[in-house]
Amino acid sequence: MNEMARDKGHQSITIDQPGIYRIKIQGRLSQRLQDRFDEMAIAEETNLAGVPLTTLTGQIADQAALHGLVARIRDLGLPLILVELVSPVDPGG
Repeated sequence: MNEMARDKGHQSITIDQPGIYRIKIQGRLSQRLQDRFDEMAIAEETNLAGVPLTTLTGQIADQAALHGLVARIRDLGLPLILVELVSPVDPGG
């Protein structure tokens, strides 16, 4: 068992398992860019320093799809702040 898996509250997931993820990026998305992430719920906020942030939340099919989504964010030149597994999804239920 690796160090992270021993951490209290750590949720285990396999590379082929779906999960609910929260991804936070710096800035606000135009409608055109929001359309590029239509599979995700989009929320906007401003942090204490006045910097606009956008949070994308939704189910992602597996780790390959997660990496694809992060690559899309990179390719659009959006600063990535956070990628967080909110909850694994049981593929059988």
